[in-house]
Amino acid sequence: MNVTTNLDASSSRLTVPLTKARAVEDYAWTAVHALPLIAGVLALLSSASALTGWAFDIEVLKRLRPEWPPQTPIAGLCLALLGCALTLRAWPRLRWLAFTASAAVVVLESIKFAAILRGVPTFVDQLLFASKVTPTVVTAPNTTVCLILLGCAAMLFSGAPARFSVAARVLVVSAAVIATIALVGYVAGVLGLYQIASLAPMRLQTAVTAIVVALGLLCIRDPQNAQAAAKTLPFSASLLISMFTLLILILSASFWGERQADATNQLTLTTQAQALETAEIFSTLQDAEIGQRGYL
Repeated sequence: MNVTTNLDASSSRLTVPLTKARAVEDYAWTAVHALPLIAGVLALLSSASALTGWAFDIEVLKRLRPEWPPQTPIAGLCLALLGCALTLRAWPRLRWLAFTASAAVVVLESIKFAAILRGVPTFVDQLLFASKVTPTVVTAPNTTVCLILLGCAAMLFSGAPARFSVAARVLVVSAAVIATIALVGYVAGVLGLYQIASLAPMRLQTAVTAIVVALGLLCIRDPQNAQAAAKTLPFSASLLISMFTLLILILSASFWGERQADATNQLTLTTQAQALETAEIFSTLQDAEIGQRGYL
């Protein structure tokens, strides 16, 4: 009798910590599962603000600073579609709409990317607010590639998340690296990080919203397969660490190259100034030798 009572007491003491641990695990699972929905709503709000700026000519909504280029309407539309995809996939019956929105992004940006490669204009940039969009307001090539990667990843997550989870996460991290490079370029004032050659630059609002969408996609978990979802978490973390380590190396090399270029330009200017001074001295000596400019 005493033995049974002791066993019951021991089991009850063990059940309390296990129950608390289970509750914490369930809460963490719910929080992680809600992050894609939150990211989708934030992307929708950001894109809606930019599109509102174009609709009512509110410059502060189109660009955060006057000297920065405005976000293109088509980029705002594509980011809004990705936000819808993240939001709609929370309801299994609406995942086909999430897949359709993601596919629309891929189609639009693929047409734009093909036009960039051919060096010809396309109708994509004129789909929204055609009377207000000038020829200089075009989607940047790095923006196009970033949106294509995010759209493909969102399609994979909406269609068969368990089967293509690894491929989708690789696409998401690649897009996040492109957007982060552009964001660092704006913060550090390095034009080459957000603009390729003389082509259109990636906009700041686009880079920030793309990072939000990427984080939301990385947090997608399959609630019906918790074991598989738990296995993808370490992979996502290691992939993020590897890619952002590479990003830090690229940025360090860019800053070093920028400083070397500045030092080279400064040395060139100094050399040119010294050459001009030397030429002026020789000209003065020559004038003195031939008796010009008042010399006797």
